[in-house]
Amino acid sequence: MEWTESITIDRPDTQVFMAISDLHEVCQWSAWVVPAGGGCSVVGDGTSFGSELILRDSRGVERGRLRLVAARLDRVELQFLSRGPGRRAVDLDLAYRLQDVGASATIVMLDASAHPRLPAGLRHLAEPRLRRELRGAHSRDLRGLKAHVEGQPLGR
Repeated sequence: MEWTESITIDRPDTQVFMAISDLHEVCQWSAWVVPAGGGCSVVGDGTSFGSELILRDSRGVERGRLRLVAARLDRVELQFLSRGPGRRAVDLDLAYRLQDVGASATIVMLDASAHPRLPAGLRHLAEPRLRRELRGAHSRDLRGLKAHVEGQPLGR
């Protein structure tokens, strides 16, 4: 399953890039943190490839893991292992593409590719619900990113 969501953020691409490529900042705006209920922690320095953001529920049980795979000013790639419907594992490949549109504005396009770990028959049944839930979370993610970045001073 693949899809793209996008949003325009009224800040320069360098500022948006920092908010996406630093996992400590991702903990502050990601839509995945709140549903987990227990917050997040970062393994590694949060900006180097291989650094991971760990999501935990209110009991401290790990619910997801986001790994920084690649980062350059126009693209940040992440891999996310999460639990979908029925608490089945779902692997997500995420690419945040940044396009500077001038006048201190950036278009962020979030390309997502989901790979549920389900047998073929169950995958076919689960995909519509999973797509709705994941796309909704990604839309909330982009809105959270926008609010986070636009809430900071210009050029931070």
